[in-house]
Amino acid sequence: MPGAIDLRGVTKRFGPKTVVDSLDLRVEAGEFLSLLGPSGCGKSTTLRMIAGLEQPSEGRIWLDGADITDQPPHKRTVNTVFQSYALFPHLSVAGNIAYALRLRRTDRATVDAEVRRALEMVRMSDYADHSPRQISGGQQQRVALARAIVARPSALLLDEPLSALDLKLRQAMRLELKRLHREIGITFVFVTHDQGEALTMSDRVAVMHEGRILQLDRPEVLYERPATRFVASFIGDANLVEGVVMRCEGERVTVRVGDSEMQAGGASVAVGERTVVSVRPQRMRVEREGTGASGLLTEIIYLGEATSAAVRLEGTDQQVTALRLNVEGVRPFGDARPGDRVKISWEPGAARVLVQ
Repeated sequence: MPGAIDLRGVTKRFGPKTVVDSLDLRVEAGEFLSLLGPSGCGKSTTLRMIAGLEQPSEGRIWLDGADITDQPPHKRTVNTVFQSYALFPHLSVAGNIAYALRLRRTDRATVDAEVRRALEMVRMSDYADHSPRQISGGQQQRVALARAIVARPSALLLDEPLSALDLKLRQAMRLELKRLHREIGITFVFVTHDQGEALTMSDRVAVMHEGRILQLDRPEVLYERPATRFVASFIGDANLVEGVVMRCEGERVTVRVGDSEMQAGGASVAVGERTVVSVRPQRMRVEREGTGASGLLTEIIYLGEATSAAVRLEGTDQQVTALRLNVEGVRPFGDARPGDRVKISWEPGAARVLVQ
């Protein structure tokens, strides 16, 4: 299957500022890969270099084994969908989708057949004769996708295409994009700052920060086993607990937090070193009695589907949060109340020692 993309030592500078820094990345053919990170991390610039809209300052870009670094955008077998749909207002929905095929002087019968196929894929067959002004934002996004896939590119590049939609439409379009990816089978490279989008749609996610990839892996690995403090805090909610390494036994690390010792796994660290442990709120336990770190329960907040508890750890100025789903007739944290002294603990394997 075509669509494998390789970036080797790719750097992009704008004047003195390095936006992408010595980036190595391979996107497998047919993969849905997301570039995830905050504004200014270099993700959109990386996408634009793959598309040929920006030229690397250093490094090379390969598509299906061919070096495309110096090829102009129109000669690359990739198409891009941007945040602004950029539909032609004077053309119908079908006319917008057919535009690229007509530029290639494709015969009329083929154009009609391919446009029908693309409309069916994005579930817009009933709107072929509408103008872009007559359809909603979500429908315009579907048309932009159909226009991008009608020419059957090797890879589809998507630059924050859902950010202009409201929450419900974004959630619906996530499912549509994943379905579309399964059906057409080409490579998708998706740029987003929304970790929910990246986690729900992607085969793999590359978390970027300051022009570099900090971690590249499957969504569940990024969430359960973040490698760095930035990844842990950017992917979902995380308690970041500071402590001192007391013992290391293989991948099992004992960390002293305040007046208590806690267990974690993860990065290689030295005894006596200060470190940070990441624990997801839903993996933490808060109990009136038990083992673990001592703390003061400062707040319990009802959140609808779940309830959170905030605990200030004894002997420190650190506060952590635990989260429990609400079950009718069951108190999420038993009979504990704000002001009570409690014990904080976590499930084996739930805590990760992080690289700073």
